[in-house]
Amino acid sequence: MKEISDSTSLLWQDPEYRRKHQVTNSSIKTRQLRSEKARELWKNLEYREKITLSRKKAWAEGRIHRDHSKCGNKGELNVAKRPEVRFKNTGKNHYSFREGFVRPTCPHCGLTSTPVNIKRWHGDKCKKFKS
Repeated sequence: MKEISDSTSLLWQDPEYRRKHQVTNSSIKTRQLRSEKARELWKNLEYREKITLSRKKAWAEGRIHRDHSKCGNKGELNVAKRPEVRFKNTGKNHYSFREGFVRPTCPHCGLTSTPVNIKRWHGDKCKKFKS
C-alpha cells in the first residue's frame, strides 16, 4: 500500500500529469461537453430504444432495482403507496388513538391540540396569557 501511495505522489509531482488529470476530471467545461454529447445521443431514436430495452431487460432480470423508464414516484415503486406501509404510517399506535385519551386545551385561548403543541406554545407561553 505504501508503494502505491509513493508512486502516486511521484506522478502528481509531474506538472503535465497533474494538468491532464485536473482538466479532464474536474473541469466544468468538460462536464458541459459530456452532458451535451449525452443530449445529442438521446435525440437519436435508435439509441434511445436500445438503452430503454437494455434497462427493461436488466430490471426484469433483477440486475437493477428500479425500472428507469418510469421516472418519479409512481405506482408500486412508490414506497408510501404500498398498502403495508400506508397501514403502518396511519399512526394507530399513536397516543392520541388510545382509549380514554382527551386532547388538552389551553386555558388562556381555548385551543385544543396535541400535548406537545400545548406544552411548547400555550399554557404560560400563550400569546393571550397576561402575566
